Amino acid sequence: MDFSRLRQGELVAGIGGIALILFLFFDWFQGTSGWSAYGGDVTGFIIALAGFTAVKFAGLAAMGKRLNIPVPRGGITLVFGSLAVLIIIWSIFVTEGEGIKFGLFLGLAAAAAIAVGALMALREGGWEPLVNAGGTAGRSPSTATTRSTTTTRPAASSSSTTRKPAAKKTAAKKRAAKRSARS
Repeated sequence: MDFSRLRQGELVAGIGGIALILFLFFDWFQGTSGWSAYGGDVTGFIIALAGFTAVKFAGLAAMGKRLNIPVPRGGITLVFGSLAVLIIIWSIFVTEGEGIKFGLFLGLAAAAAIAVGALMALREGGWEPLVNAGGTAGRSPSTATTRSTTTTRPAASSSSTTRKPAAKKTAAKKRAAKRSARS
């Protein structure tokens, strides 16, 4: 493993994944760890999977490998990290603040780090979330940049049809000066 290969987003997601797995051992509710509080249902599986997915994402990036799936690198980690954030926020509102311990907020911060790190990694890889079919980000017409098109012209010939008007006047003056010099 070469950790110097990790981009900033991959590093943030990996650290967030390690932290989330670690914080699941802390008390999230009165006398209940994160593993015990969420361990028996789908929500616990998603939260734990968010942590493991982020660690795997950073590990694969450090090894210079990637999964052979048609999803942008970091997309799956972003989905699981976002779901973990939503589940933890939902559990805060459901319990109405009774018996919530500091470990829950640490877990929320770690899950947010996973989601943000995965989004950063996607952006570093060239993924733009708000790109329309034309390939440009959605902007208002007043701030949109315009592209100028350049056309290639054939090489200038000696005929006067390709010369600019100022060049025509200069050439005409030179011819007149030559005629007056001959006479």
